[in-house]
Amino acid sequence: MASTNEVDLRLLDYVSSFDKNLMCPICHCPFINGIRLDCDHIFCKKCIDQALESQSKSVNDCPSCRTNVNFKAAQRAPRAIVQMVDELKALCPHHKEGCQAILARVDVQDHVDKYCDWTEVKCSAQDCHLAVLRKDASRGCLHSTVSCTDCNMDLMEKDLEVHQFVHCKQRRLQCPDCGSEIIRREVLAHSLRCLEAIRPCAGVLYGCTYQSKRAELDEHLKTCPLAALAPFLKAQNDRLSLQEASIEHLRRKNDILEGGLSSVQAALNSSNEQVSSAFFSSAQPPASISPASPTSLHTTAPAETPAFDSATHYLLLLHESLREEVGRVSTAVSDLDAKSSMMIINESLRMKDDMAHTTAAINSLRMQMHWLVSSRLHGQPRPAGGPSFGGPSSAQRPVVGPSNSIGRTTNSLGASAPQPIRRSNSSNTSSTMIGDIPRL
Repeated sequence: MASTNEVDLRLLDYVSSFDKNLMCPICHCPFINGIRLDCDHIFCKKCIDQALESQSKSVNDCPSCRTNVNFKAAQRAPRAIVQMVDELKALCPHHKEGCQAILARVDVQDHVDKYCDWTEVKCSAQDCHLAVLRKDASRGCLHSTVSCTDCNMDLMEKDLEVHQFVHCKQRRLQCPDCGSEIIRREVLAHSLRCLEAIRPCAGVLYGCTYQSKRAELDEHLKTCPLAALAPFLKAQNDRLSLQEASIEHLRRKNDILEGGLSSVQAALNSSNEQVSSAFFSSAQPPASISPASPTSLHTTAPAETPAFDSATHYLLLLHESLREEVGRVSTAVSDLDAKSSMMIINESLRMKDDMAHTTAAINSLRMQMHWLVSSRLHGQPRPAGGPSFGGPSSAQRPVVGPSNSIGRTTNSLGASAPQPIRRSNSSNTSSTMIGDIPRL
């Protein structure tokens, strides 16, 4: 029959120490119903079942070494390991409630089910279906409502004792030093000002072992050198703690930088090896020259660099080399930026000059076109008998000769008449200009 108060053995607080080889790699607790796989790794039965459920059906790998195993062929852990984990000493699961029992792990479940006074059991009253602690089962039904005599709080009778001794702030307690009664919430303040309380010297952290009542302690503090130095020693300890924290931070930073430098060096070495192999494979030595022997190469190689004095010296040298490399890269980037800026400026000036030349050529072409259109309009003949459009007819065309002057016309009778002023019609002129422009 399954227990109604089943204990989770993973939550136990162990008193005795145990070897790490007795811990399950999944839950990091001592083995519970240990199961051994084909690869000899041992797990808790519940843990290995959960790991099997999380894997796909086609994968049967050990959670620790990833070896393909047959879970159906798993066996129980050896008896020696089972006995070792069962004999580990642990506290009762109800030790926070008040049970002080310390027993072997194999006996924990039996203790909780039969003997622990802080295990909940069914109430002895026939008409009550609630649970009470085993130590209170003989007192009858404790589920009636009562009031606390100190704070007047209503609660069940079974919880009254715990409330009065742990939670009630109005309950009066007796000071163990002076014997006076005080309220629970004022216990801490009273302990700081109680004159009968036994207190150690302020220099107890630095070697003073004197203890006395508060009234006598003041006289001792005036003559104790460690008590006088206590504030300075405390400040020194604080500074040391800060220094240790900063040193730890710097150590981690150095570890990170060293790892980064190692990766950079590995990348550089691999790239150099690739370049060297490509070079030697493409370049064949002459036939008259024999390849150098390993002995000669060893003798002609430069001497090894002496070892560094310390790891800090090595890191500082690497840091300086990286700083120089960063400076060279920064200078190269600045030079490239200046060159690109000058190229952009020169190209802009050249484009401006080209645009100016193009504009001048367009203006010259416009002037030539205007001159050609004007000359074409002035030299175009008029049709005979046609309308004059405000100008003289064919009979009245001006005749240029020695006896005639400009601005005079001769009619058919030989009489000369003054030529009227010619006014151009804007619409006709525009149409004529548009129609007479030669097609290019």
